[in-house]
Amino acid sequence: MTERFEVGQKVKHNVRGDAEVTYGPYTNTFGRVHYVIRLASGRELDATADQLSAIPEPPKFSVGDKVLHRSFGSGVVAFGPFKHINGPDHYLMEDDDGDHILSSSDALTAAEPEPIKVGDRVRIVKDDPTYRTGDFVGVVGILRGIEDDGRTMPYRVELPADAPETLSGRWWCAAVERVATEEVYEHDGVAYDLSAKYQDKDGDPLTIKIVDGVARAAWFGVEPSYDSDSLAYVVRNYGPLTRVSD
Repeated sequence: MTERFEVGQKVKHNVRGDAEVTYGPYTNTFGRVHYVIRLASGRELDATADQLSAIPEPPKFSVGDKVLHRSFGSGVVAFGPFKHINGPDHYLMEDDDGDHILSSSDALTAAEPEPIKVGDRVRIVKDDPTYRTGDFVGVVGILRGIEDDGRTMPYRVELPADAPETLSGRWWCAAVERVATEEVYEHDGVAYDLSAKYQDKDGDPLTIKIVDGVARAAWFGVEPSYDSDSLAYVVRNYGPLTRVSD
């Protein structure tokens, strides 16, 4: 069975490469199915259906994406994409009440992320491009200032006690990202990134995790559990803890 293509669809020509369908399908005088396609150069040409193959479109959304439904408001993509009796590219959206809503992709739009603001807990993505470059990448701190006037380092971040030393305890950075509350635990004024790896004063590696509401730590790749030492105990007896890169 010959595959049918739609106007606007991305396709690959078996000789000419990537293209876009601009007209068709139509049947010529010899009964063959043809399309008009536009090449990357902008040139249009005629092509038979058997010269073309579909280029899969990347999914519009992924599981976990925050979205807005045109009728039901905000939610999160819980499943998809999948083919439904109503057509391809469908999703299940979980709304703010926990109910699941079946939706086509054209009924959903990506929710705009909340702008980063002073006071947010952030992770440094890019620090100073000319001085001590990379020393603070990955460090989690508190955003204390934004100078959005075109400068290369608009974000002033208050660093935790275990961060690389500075004169003021703060550092101007080129890029930061907000850190979800559940990714960070604060103890004695130090913000510990629960997605990161640490080492104790002896250089032994450990990880930190909230277990039944208590921050606990375990060494050498072991997942912290309810019987692991509390973070408070570990800091008191094996601290200071230092964040390390992978």
